[in-house]
Amino acid sequence: MAGTLDLDKGCTVEELLRGCIEAFDDSGKVRDPQLVRMFLMMHPWYIPSSQLAAKLLHIYQQSRKDNSNSLQVKTCHLVRYWIS
Repeated sequence: MAGTLDLDKGCTVEELLRGCIEAFDDSGKVRDPQLVRMFLMMHPWYIPSSQLAAKLLHIYQQSRKDNSNSLQVKTCHLVRYWIS
């Protein structure tokens, strides 16, 4: 999805977050590091870190209910990237 985001038109926080999650492959390699770095550095301008963490937790929990192991893993990779 990171490749399909049209950053010229603007995106919602949810679209950017989903793009950042999809920027990772299942092994943790980042396919679009510029998008991920930009989002993580600039997110305080439009969403507090606590809300971002809550959104990531919600995505992770929802992916568990949906049995989407790939989404779970990619979400964990994004969180790890964010805190490292």
